[in-house]
Parts: sequence; C-alpha cells; structure tokens
Amino acid sequence: MNKTIRVSLMLGAMLALAGCASKNTSYVNKATGETRYCTASGIGFVGAPMALHMHDVCAQNMQAAGFEAVGPSKLTISTDEPEAEIYAGPNEYSLNTRIGTSPFELVHPQNGRLWTYECYQARKAGKNTKPVCVPPTEGDRSVSLTFAD
Repeated sequence: MNKTIRVSLMLGAMLALAGCASKNTSYVNKATGETRYCTASGIGFVGAPMALHMHDVCAQNMQAAGFEAVGPSKLTISTDEPEAEIYAGPNEYSLNTRIGTSPFELVHPQNGRLWTYECYQARKAGKNTKPVCVPPTEGDRSVSLTFAD
C-alpha cells in the first residue's frame, strides 16, 4: 500500500474518532413530582451528533409528557457563627475534607440533582459542631450547623 493512501486512511480514521458529546438533563413533572432524566453520550464523527440528537428527542418527549427541565441542585450550609470552617466526609468519623467557610453554597459538582449520603461539621476557634449526616437526597440540600454553648 502506498504511503499517501496509508496517511489518508490514518487521517480519515482520526477524524472519524475525533470529538465527543455528553449531555444530561433532569426533568420534573410539577403536577406529580416525578423526576426523569435524559442522558446521552457519543464519541467520534458519527457518535457525537447521534448522542446530541438522541438527547434532543428525549427532551421533546419529556416536554410533551408535561415534564420541565430543571437545573442543578445546590448545597447550602449555614452556621450560627460566621466564618466557621466546614468539613465533609462519608461518615461522622471521617470529616477530613475542608469544603469552605460559612455561609457555604455549592452547585452540584456534576450539575446534577442527586446527592449522596454525606456528613458535615463546622469548626471554629477550637470548637466543633456535632456532625450532621444527611441521607441520599434529590434536589437542593440545606444543612444548619449549631455550636453548643
């Protein structure tokens, strides 16, 4: 096989595999409270446009069925003392990750609506709040942490 043909085939293959698409949207039916999701992803010259088309078809079907698109959820943590450091972890004994200071607000990291089980604690000037653990939830999450007297 001649070199020009091989280079052309390699360039063609690279172009066919170039590009990717991933799209996720949450929908809620305001009348029933039911939540559904449109999720699609694809790779390459054919896969990426197909994924976007599949997502658009799903979105049209959701809207036709009375569902409305909703944005990502938020985590809000407040404390009774401002500027307290907020820590999070998978359980009340592993609160090692400092996520910010109060008042604290975070848009869901994956622009989603589902939050996993997580525990939170505030710390300031040698005082700690009791850990607050929250079960998996959907939608906005609000946590209030109080320092004991």
